[in-house]
Amino acid sequence: MGKRKTIRVRGKDYVAMEIRQEPSPTAAPDGYDLIEDLYDQGKYAEAAIVSQGWSEEFAEAEGQFGADRPEMSAASAGATKDPGLNEEGIASTDDPDSKKTLDPFDGIRSRDPKVLEKAQHNGPLYEIQPIYNNKLTTEKVIRGRNNTYIILGRDRPNTRSSGYGGKGHTRSGAIDIVVGLQGWAPGESSTVDAWGNIIAGFADKNFGSMDKDMPGDAARIYISQRADIDKYFDICDGSVGQSVADSAIGMKADSVRIMARKGIKLVTGKNPPGRNSIDGKLKITYGIDLIAGNRDLKTGLEQKLSAFNPLGEDDREIEYLQPIPKGNNLVEYLQKLHENVQLLNGIAAGTLTIMPNLVNAVMTPKAGVNAGGPLTTFPGITDYMNVASYLIMLNKQSGDLSMQRLLMMAYEVDYLKYMGALFINSRHNRTN
Repeated sequence: MGKRKTIRVRGKDYVAMEIRQEPSPTAAPDGYDLIEDLYDQGKYAEAAIVSQGWSEEFAEAEGQFGADRPEMSAASAGATKDPGLNEEGIASTDDPDSKKTLDPFDGIRSRDPKVLEKAQHNGPLYEIQPIYNNKLTTEKVIRGRNNTYIILGRDRPNTRSSGYGGKGHTRSGAIDIVVGLQGWAPGESSTVDAWGNIIAGFADKNFGSMDKDMPGDAARIYISQRADIDKYFDICDGSVGQSVADSAIGMKADSVRIMARKGIKLVTGKNPPGRNSIDGKLKITYGIDLIAGNRDLKTGLEQKLSAFNPLGEDDREIEYLQPIPKGNNLVEYLQKLHENVQLLNGIAAGTLTIMPNLVNAVMTPKAGVNAGGPLTTFPGITDYMNVASYLIMLNKQSGDLSMQRLLMMAYEVDYLKYMGALFINSRHNRTN
């Protein structure tokens, strides 16, 4: 195989292994065929030796580079940040806990510049990765060279005994498209032999959990003829409930984007009456749940209502997952509410308008008769002062009411009219 030697890399000594590869008349000039054969056998270290002439031991490569590992570029580092939420609830990258970066060469078998150069432009890249465990199964596995799989078999969320395929059920065919088997630790099940060769370990599927701190495999699209899809991904019930023994499709990744050059529809069946894929009757119309944070129940950590809000004084239960308003109906109601507020404004303004007449009636001298003959009475100083204060307040309130009428008109245009800047309906998206 070769003899060991000590090499110095970035100021540190590493025990490495030297190999002399005899030229083969059948090998490709660049040695790619031999490298691919070694790679397929799980002999990643030998593949690296052939490609560059030497290989750092697996333990050294994985455990002792530490701070000497190369830094990511600004673009790559930004791409791995998981945006948190700022005080306004808007995605932000200012959260220090979300700025974890990944070495761009994490898990690569060799950091020799020649090897890294060959890996560019989607060239050969040999990295530590597991082998999917399909032993003793009838699954057909299409395997890529960089931890990518298409698995054709029966329903299986984990080991070969899991799911409806593990139970031996019929009508449980499944297609699993997965990248990044074993997620952040692709080399977890690997071992190293006495010569420093990495022996790839076997790995089962890992759907992870949407409820616990278990991300599972990096990304997948899972299609099954019969599955408990919510249980597999650990998804809360919502208002729709759990899907049990139904045909299902699940998609999971750090980020998912669905795009269309024309419209996108989220549609549930026209039930009742209706039937599912195994001819079962559907007796209700199922809805659409949009759930952030995989929560459909209150946790007790929600924001409290203001102490001055009367709603905070009662003990009624406020549902955490609530219906989405229908925009047109909401506009119609707010329009009627707006008209009634305007009517009340007009009544109050009219009352203030006639108040000067009442004041005049009070302040006008009154003629009367007493035992001494005709008598004229006049308001006193206190009356004049009270009326003057009232007239000042009347003028102020009249101005406030006029301003309120102008604001209500502006609100109507901005919020309740289709062309308003803050129209409360989506101009494109609808829901039932």
